[in-house]
Amino acid sequence: MRKALIISITVFLIITLLIVGLYFVYKNSTKNNLDNKLKTVNNNWTELLKTQDKNNNLLRILITGSPQNIQYSDSLNIYLIEYNANRKDIGERNPDFVYKQYLANKYMLPLIKFYSENHQLANVEKKNILKNTLDNIEKTNKIIKKYNSSVRDYNLYYSSFPNFVIAKSYGFKRKDYFEMQFGVDNKDPKIAKKERREWQRKIEMEHGLSE
Repeated sequence: MRKALIISITVFLIITLLIVGLYFVYKNSTKNNLDNKLKTVNNNWTELLKTQDKNNNLLRILITGSPQNIQYSDSLNIYLIEYNANRKDIGERNPDFVYKQYLANKYMLPLIKFYSENHQLANVEKKNILKNTLDNIEKTNKIIKKYNSSVRDYNLYYSSFPNFVIAKSYGFKRKDYFEMQFGVDNKDPKIAKKERREWQRKIEMEHGLSE
């Protein structure tokens, strides 16, 4: 009887140690995967900012000497100055930054349209700057897709069980998408956010999840 009890306790301890060991192995593996996925997100974000820097430099040259009657030309110039002054403080995809990018794109569109439709008024340098700007905008949009894809991959891994428990214990957080495309009209992000909240509230009400 005593021998059977000792064997049972021994088996229980071995199983417990095995489970604990496997948990810590899984925990460390999950943390490493989160670190790697987050690194990819941050690298894509850095790449996005670099293309933005280049685009802003091109726009600065393009707007210099351009007609003052182009819509938003003064606003675009002010944005370029402010962006350059605050460039070192851009570290997160916060709502304020996203809204400023929305406005910058809005200010940029009339300038691009003017030089695209009035080639005869642009010198060779301006034509080359315009081409480089359009090429850089296309590159930026591709990077945005790549960035959002890496955010989706990270968030899905973060949200699965039990990964989110481990992630929270290490201080990881979900990341926001960069829901904008340059060179085209975009919906005001503040309005889009409000519409998403109303849609979520409607779904919750339909399922009895809110008052």
